[in-house]
Amino acid sequence: MSDQKIHIEPFDTSRDKMYFIMQQLKQKLPKVIIKGIPSIVRAVISRHERDESRHNLLIEGYGLKDVMRTPGIDFRSTTTNHILETC
Repeated sequence: MSDQKIHIEPFDTSRDKMYFIMQQLKQKLPKVIIKGIPSIVRAVISRHERDESRHNLLIEGYGLKDVMRTPGIDFRSTTTNHILETC
């Protein structure tokens, strides 16, 4: 499996147009379809608090087993607050 990344760079970076470009991007990004786990509703990627080279993946939904089997996810540090998945 290869790493696939999307790099978005506006063609006009002037300060007065940047706001409108970012608003257009904000409207279009939720419509982008990404292959993944169907039971996941939303995902947020944030930088790790202590290690800048690591990231945290926060998801809304359920499917802990599917998340733990995802390549690149450290299953040992995966947690949930879904009561039925802790049993």
